[in-house]
Amino acid sequence: MSQLVNLQFQQIQLVPNWKEISQLLRSAIHFEKSIIIKWIKPKSAYVKLNSDGSCKEGKYGAGGVIRDKESCLVFAYSLVLSSGTSNWAEAVALHCSIKCAESDSKLLMDCVNGRNTIPWNIAKEVEELKKFMD
Repeated sequence: MSQLVNLQFQQIQLVPNWKEISQLLRSAIHFEKSIIIKWIKPKSAYVKLNSDGSCKEGKYGAGGVIRDKESCLVFAYSLVLSSGTSNWAEAVALHCSIKCAESDSKLLMDCVNGRNTIPWNIAKEVEELKKFMD
């Protein structure tokens, strides 16, 4: 998996596990205050993607993690960004995260891209997917 990600996203340096990611973050970030944030686990057959972007004192970054229902790390990435705003960094983080998604279904992709009639039994899902693409 790491080799595939390295080929697709050469500018991203993968960190092998959650413990190392946590240590890197703790060493790089000075906290002035902390707040409690609760992560809500996905349903058993799913993984959950969380992304974030930030800007502080002229430094910009973005990143994301994919975890399973047990909160085990599946994939993580981080990017050092050029100048911008916090909202821009958030948008870059989400954009990079969504780029990781793909499908091997030609029918589904043709339906989502308007090149095929949508079968009735997947119409609701295809319409939701189209909203993400607008």
